[in-house]
Amino acid sequence: MTVLVFVNMAYPDNTYAKGYYSHSGSSSDGASLDINFFILYDRSPFHEKVFQGRGVAETIQPGGIVRPAQYVRYRAPEAPAGPAGIKEDRLYFALGDASFVSRAGELFLATGQHEFLLNARADRFLLLDKLRAEPLFEFYPDLQCVQAALGSMQQHLKAADKALAAYAKWLAWAGPAAAFSSEIRANVNEDKNIREIRASLETVSRRLQEGPKPPPRPEIPQAWLQLAPGLYLADGIEIVLLNKDGVFFSYPYEGMPGSRFAALSRSAELDNYVAAMLRLKYAKMNPGNPVGSGFKIPLPP
Repeated sequence: MTVLVFVNMAYPDNTYAKGYYSHSGSSSDGASLDINFFILYDRSPFHEKVFQGRGVAETIQPGGIVRPAQYVRYRAPEAPAGPAGIKEDRLYFALGDASFVSRAGELFLATGQHEFLLNARADRFLLLDKLRAEPLFEFYPDLQCVQAALGSMQQHLKAADKALAAYAKWLAWAGPAAAFSSEIRANVNEDKNIREIRASLETVSRRLQEGPKPPPRPEIPQAWLQLAPGLYLADGIEIVLLNKDGVFFSYPYEGMPGSRFAALSRSAELDNYVAAMLRLKYAKMNPGNPVGSGFKIPLPP
């Protein structure tokens, strides 16, 4: 282990470095994203076990919570028909509790209901049911949510660059000893995985900033309550969806006919999504909230 002894003398701050994982929160009306980022001690690289294997099979979320990386299977808008157009991807990096970057460079948002995800794109938010390949609906994008995610990505990109620079210096000396040290092999893997994560972050950031823009968003009446991006409860009694083209649709939830806009066809999957978003909104609202007292749709079981 002569190499390690020499490296420790030359770069004591870098040898067997330990990292620090931190997070902060940001929220705005209608959108919220928890942001976590890497903070490095001096020249010490970012350091977490989930990134030290040959690949990234788990995600680490704010507070150090580790969960298996989610796999998704869906048809993207630009994909051809048929099985060849089905895209498979893995949500392997968590921007926050409810936001993830996939290996292929896509942004996904958890809805609070396990079976649903939103694929957040520059011009639309695709509602995905994990049991189906075809998107359930293409919502108008929540631009505040996109901007919050982009800000988080920039923090991660800067931190990844700092971590990779530290690893370049450390592994230039310690790399030859990887055959003898499991920790240095973990460092080599971590360097590789951070490079791949950085590439995914750069891809999704570019897609969100340079992708096609949505049409102007119509004005949302002040009395409407947003349940999720593009999903509203109008006047406490009508479910309204805003599609990618900026067009409102009524949804006949619980058998109520749409009244002010063209009505969408009812489906079991959309029923489940609307019910889940209503439950979440009810749970978050203060019982004394005057807006809540105006709900005329019964709370789903």
